Amino acid sequence: KLNAQAIAFAHHADDQAETILLKWLRGCHVSNLRGMAWRAGPFIRPLLEVTKEQLARMLRADGVKWLEDKSNQIPKYKRNKVRLQLMPLMQEL
Repeated sequence: KLNAQAIAFAHHADDQAETILLKWLRGCHVSNLRGMAWRAGPFIRPLLEVTKEQLARMLRADGVKWLEDKSNQIPKYKRNKVRLQLMPLMQEL
């Protein structure tokens, strides 16, 4: 046991946008159309206001290599389709 005050996740602003968009696409009622909470029980998400690009830049500046699960690049899953296809299209429009 660690006696930790919280468990931090690395979810960032891009993940947050994907979450909201996925909820909207699934027909979520507007009253529930929100992203991940900054805090939920013992879990915190301190990077929700930082984009993936900003985070990668900060890591590079500190000499830390960005690591990403290879499955994030497979458009088999709905979230990945949103990330890889829909989000770039929306930015282009």
